[in-house]
Amino acid sequence: TFQGPTFRLDSIADRVGAGDAFAAGVLHGLLSFPEAAQQVVDFAVSLGALKHSVRGDMAAFPEAAVWHALQTEGAGRIQR
Repeated sequence: TFQGPTFRLDSIADRVGAGDAFAAGVLHGLLSFPEAAQQVVDFAVSLGALKHSVRGDMAAFPEAAVWHALQTEGAGRIQR
């Protein structure tokens, strides 16, 4: 069992596509770092949280932005 991080989002631009972004994060993680299940979960949760910050159903973030959001989760605000 793995547990992802918790993000406190100050505002949500759009919820549509957040589940798809999470699934895309899982797929990306499984392809990029298949031996590190916790990192896969963390990456997917981070991408899903980032998706809440943009309108529309597509989340096109560079991998570095997803890791940055994960490292700064305690800040209370996603910066992109």
